[in-house]
Amino acid sequence: DLPEVEDALSAGTEMGEIESTKSVSDLFSPIDGTVTEINQAVVDSPELVNSSPFEEGWLLKATFEALPEDLLSAEDYRAFTQS
Repeated sequence: DLPEVEDALSAGTEMGEIESTKSVSDLFSPIDGTVTEINQAVVDSPELVNSSPFEEGWLLKATFEALPEDLLSAEDYRAFTQS
């Protein structure tokens, strides 16, 4: 369950849900912004989130007003999750 194109996003608030075989989890927006695109491929094939998260498994694209200072870069996120 993802927001619609042109929906407003608010940092720290729920923007949808993601379902696995065992549970449903809320998705929270890391930014204030506006949804510009939804990845229909991942809606049709949700396994892309796990198999190709940086290439084909992205969920949505959005514009942003300002990036939070504590937002991790891709490199910092990889280091955080691999430690």
